[in-house]
Amino acid sequence: MVTIKRKLYYGVLLAIIFAVIYSIVARLPHYISLNFSTSLDNSAKIIPVFVIFYLLAYIFPLVAFLIAESESDLKSIFKAFIIQLLISSIFFIAIPVAIVHAQLTTHDIFSQILIFIRTYLDTQWNAFPSHHVASAFLTFLIVRDKKPKYTIPIFITSFLIIISTLFTKQHVILDVLAGLILSTIIYLCYLKLLKK
Repeated sequence: MVTIKRKLYYGVLLAIIFAVIYSIVARLPHYISLNFSTSLDNSAKIIPVFVIFYLLAYIFPLVAFLIAESESDLKSIFKAFIIQLLISSIFFIAIPVAIVHAQLTTHDIFSQILIFIRTYLDTQWNAFPSHHVASAFLTFLIVRDKKPKYTIPIFITSFLIIISTLFTKQHVILDVLAGLILSTIIYLCYLKLLKK
Protein backbone atom coordinates (compact mmCIF):
# COMPACT_ATOMS: atom_id res chain seq x y z
CA MET A 1 0.00 0.00 0.00
CA VAL A 2 1.27 3.46 -0.91
CA THR A 3 0.82 6.42 1.44
CA ILE A 4 -1.17 9.51 0.52
CA LYS A 5 2.02 11.53 0.98
CA ARG A 6 3.75 9.47 -1.71
CA LYS A 7 0.78 9.80 -4.08
CA LEU A 8 0.69 13.56 -3.59
CA TYR A 9 4.45 13.73 -4.13
CA TYR A 10 4.08 12.28 -7.64
CA GLY A 11 1.05 14.45 -8.40
CA VAL A 12 2.78 17.65 -7.31
CA LEU A 13 5.99 16.68 -9.12
CA LEU A 14 3.98 16.20 -12.32
CA ALA A 15 2.33 19.60 -11.84
CA ILE A 16 5.70 21.32 -11.40
CA ILE A 17 7.23 19.61 -14.45
CA PHE A 18 4.12 20.44 -16.49
CA ALA A 19 4.21 24.11 -15.45
CA VAL A 20 7.88 24.47 -16.37
CA ILE A 21 7.75 22.66 -19.73
CA TYR A 22 4.41 24.13 -20.80
CA SER A 23 5.50 27.67 -19.93
CA ILE A 24 8.79 27.37 -21.79
CA VAL A 25 7.18 25.93 -24.91
CA ALA A 26 4.41 28.57 -24.88
CA ARG A 27 7.01 31.35 -24.84
CA LEU A 28 9.16 30.07 -27.68
CA PRO A 29 9.10 32.25 -30.79
CA HIS A 30 6.46 31.18 -33.32
CA TYR A 31 7.29 31.94 -36.93
CA ILE A 32 4.07 30.60 -38.36
CA SER A 33 0.57 30.31 -36.97
CA LEU A 34 -1.82 27.60 -38.07
CA ASN A 35 -5.56 27.77 -37.56
CA PHE A 36 -7.51 24.48 -37.45
CA SER A 37 -10.93 25.97 -36.72
CA THR A 38 -13.93 24.79 -38.69
CA SER A 39 -17.26 26.44 -39.43
CA LEU A 40 -18.73 24.41 -36.56
CA ASP A 41 -16.10 25.82 -34.19
CA ASN A 42 -16.80 29.34 -35.42
CA SER A 43 -20.57 29.01 -34.99
CA ALA A 44 -20.40 27.68 -31.41
CA LYS A 45 -21.12 30.19 -28.68
CA ILE A 46 -18.77 30.87 -25.80
CA ILE A 47 -20.15 29.84 -22.39
CA PRO A 48 -17.86 31.38 -19.74
CA VAL A 49 -19.19 29.29 -16.83
CA PHE A 50 -17.37 26.29 -18.35
CA VAL A 51 -14.13 27.92 -17.18
CA ILE A 52 -14.76 26.07 -13.91
CA PHE A 53 -14.25 22.72 -15.64
CA TYR A 54 -11.40 24.11 -17.72
CA LEU A 55 -9.54 24.99 -14.51
CA LEU A 56 -10.38 21.61 -13.00
CA ALA A 57 -8.19 20.02 -15.69
CA TYR A 58 -5.08 21.34 -13.94
CA ILE A 59 -5.69 19.20 -10.83
CA PHE A 60 -7.79 16.36 -12.27
CA PRO A 61 -4.78 14.08 -13.03
CA LEU A 62 -4.19 13.93 -9.28
CA VAL A 63 -7.12 11.47 -9.18
CA ALA A 64 -5.05 8.97 -11.18
CA PHE A 65 -2.30 9.12 -8.56
CA LEU A 66 -4.75 8.86 -5.65
CA ILE A 67 -6.14 5.54 -6.91
CA ALA A 68 -2.69 3.96 -7.32
CA GLU A 69 -2.20 0.89 -5.16
CA SER A 70 1.56 0.39 -5.41
CA GLU A 71 4.78 2.25 -6.05
CA SER A 72 4.97 0.66 -9.50
CA ASP A 73 1.45 1.98 -10.25
CA LEU A 74 2.57 5.47 -9.25
CA LYS A 75 5.67 5.29 -11.42
CA SER A 76 3.70 3.95 -14.41
CA ILE A 77 1.08 6.67 -14.11
CA PHE A 78 3.75 9.35 -13.70
CA LYS A 79 5.66 8.12 -16.76
CA ALA A 80 2.48 8.01 -18.85
CA PHE A 81 1.65 11.64 -18.06
CA ILE A 82 5.25 12.76 -18.65
CA ILE A 83 5.38 10.99 -22.03
CA GLN A 84 2.06 12.60 -22.96
CA LEU A 85 3.43 16.03 -21.97
CA LEU A 86 6.61 15.52 -24.00
CA ILE A 87 4.75 14.31 -27.10
CA SER A 88 2.33 17.24 -26.81
CA SER A 89 5.25 19.64 -26.48
CA ILE A 90 6.83 18.28 -29.66
CA PHE A 91 3.54 18.95 -31.46
CA PHE A 92 3.30 22.43 -29.93
CA ILE A 93 6.71 23.28 -31.37
CA ALA A 94 6.40 21.47 -34.71
CA ILE A 95 2.77 22.45 -35.43
CA PRO A 96 2.23 25.86 -33.79
CA VAL A 97 -1.54 26.09 -33.80
CA ALA A 98 -2.89 29.35 -32.43
CA ILE A 99 -6.41 29.89 -31.17
CA VAL A 100 -8.09 33.10 -32.19
CA HIS A 101 -9.87 33.94 -28.97
CA ALA A 102 -13.46 35.08 -29.28
CA GLN A 103 -14.22 38.43 -27.71
CA LEU A 104 -16.08 38.18 -24.45
CA THR A 105 -19.18 40.35 -24.35
CA THR A 106 -20.13 39.55 -20.77
CA HIS A 107 -18.46 40.84 -17.63
CA ASP A 108 -19.45 38.24 -15.03
CA ILE A 109 -16.92 36.52 -12.75
CA PHE A 110 -16.50 33.56 -15.13
CA SER A 111 -15.66 35.87 -18.02
CA GLN A 112 -13.12 37.68 -15.85
CA ILE A 113 -11.50 34.37 -14.88
CA LEU A 114 -11.37 33.34 -18.54
CA ILE A 115 -9.73 36.65 -19.48
CA PHE A 116 -7.15 36.10 -16.74
CA ILE A 117 -6.42 32.58 -18.00
CA ARG A 118 -6.04 33.78 -21.60
CA THR A 119 -3.75 36.59 -20.54
CA TYR A 120 -1.50 34.91 -18.00
CA LEU A 121 -1.85 31.13 -17.91
CA ASP A 122 -2.95 29.66 -21.20
CA THR A 123 -2.34 31.97 -24.12
CA GLN A 124 -3.36 31.30 -27.72
CA TRP A 125 -0.45 28.86 -28.25
CA ASN A 126 -0.07 25.16 -27.39
CA ALA A 127 -3.45 24.26 -28.81
CA PHE A 128 -2.84 21.08 -30.86
CA PRO A 129 -3.33 18.55 -29.35
CA SER A 130 -5.37 19.77 -26.41
CA HIS A 131 -3.40 18.91 -23.29
CA HIS A 132 -6.53 19.50 -21.19
CA VAL A 133 -8.36 16.85 -23.18
CA ALA A 134 -5.44 14.41 -23.25
CA SER A 135 -4.86 14.65 -19.48
CA ALA A 136 -8.55 14.40 -18.60
CA PHE A 137 -9.13 11.41 -20.85
CA LEU A 138 -5.94 9.63 -19.72
CA THR A 139 -7.08 10.13 -16.11
CA PHE A 140 -10.44 8.60 -17.00
CA LEU A 141 -8.82 5.60 -18.72
CA ILE A 142 -6.51 4.93 -15.77
CA VAL A 143 -9.29 5.20 -13.18
CA ARG A 144 -11.65 3.04 -15.28
CA ASP A 145 -8.95 0.37 -15.37
CA LYS A 146 -7.82 0.54 -11.73
CA LYS A 147 -11.07 1.42 -9.93
CA PRO A 148 -14.08 0.56 -12.15
CA LYS A 149 -16.59 1.60 -9.47
CA TYR A 150 -15.57 5.24 -10.06
CA THR A 151 -15.97 5.06 -13.83
CA ILE A 152 -19.20 7.06 -14.14
CA PRO A 153 -18.28 10.11 -11.99
CA ILE A 154 -14.78 10.22 -13.50
CA PHE A 155 -16.20 9.92 -17.02
CA ILE A 156 -18.67 12.77 -16.36
CA THR A 157 -15.90 14.98 -14.97
CA SER A 158 -13.60 14.12 -17.88
CA PHE A 159 -16.40 14.84 -20.37
CA LEU A 160 -17.11 18.23 -18.77
CA ILE A 161 -13.41 19.14 -18.95
CA ILE A 162 -13.28 18.07 -22.59
CA ILE A 163 -16.30 20.11 -23.67
CA SER A 164 -15.10 23.05 -21.56
CA THR A 165 -12.18 23.43 -23.99
CA LEU A 166 -14.73 24.10 -26.74
CA PHE A 167 -17.20 26.22 -24.75
CA THR A 168 -14.43 28.49 -23.45
CA LYS A 169 -13.07 28.72 -27.02
CA GLN A 170 -9.62 27.66 -25.82
CA HIS A 171 -9.56 24.83 -28.37
CA VAL A 172 -11.22 23.69 -31.56
CA ILE A 173 -12.66 20.30 -32.47
CA LEU A 174 -9.47 19.05 -34.14
CA ASP A 175 -7.45 19.86 -30.98
CA VAL A 176 -9.95 17.82 -28.95
CA LEU A 177 -9.82 14.84 -31.31
CA ALA A 178 -6.01 14.91 -31.30
CA GLY A 179 -5.99 15.00 -27.48
CA LEU A 180 -8.33 11.99 -27.32
CA ILE A 181 -6.21 10.04 -29.79
CA LEU A 182 -2.96 10.91 -28.00
CA SER A 183 -4.23 9.86 -24.57
CA THR A 184 -5.67 6.62 -25.96
CA ILE A 185 -2.39 5.72 -27.66
CA ILE A 186 -0.40 6.52 -24.50
CA TYR A 187 -2.78 4.41 -22.45
CA LEU A 188 -2.86 1.41 -24.79
CA CYS A 189 0.83 1.33 -25.70
CA TYR A 190 2.33 2.22 -22.37
CA LEU A 191 0.15 1.24 -19.43
CA LYS A 192 -1.10 -1.99 -21.01
CA LEU A 193 2.43 -3.10 -21.82
CA LEU A 194 3.52 -2.53 -18.23
CA LYS A 195 0.86 -4.96 -16.99
CA LYS A 196 2.41 -7.89 -18.84
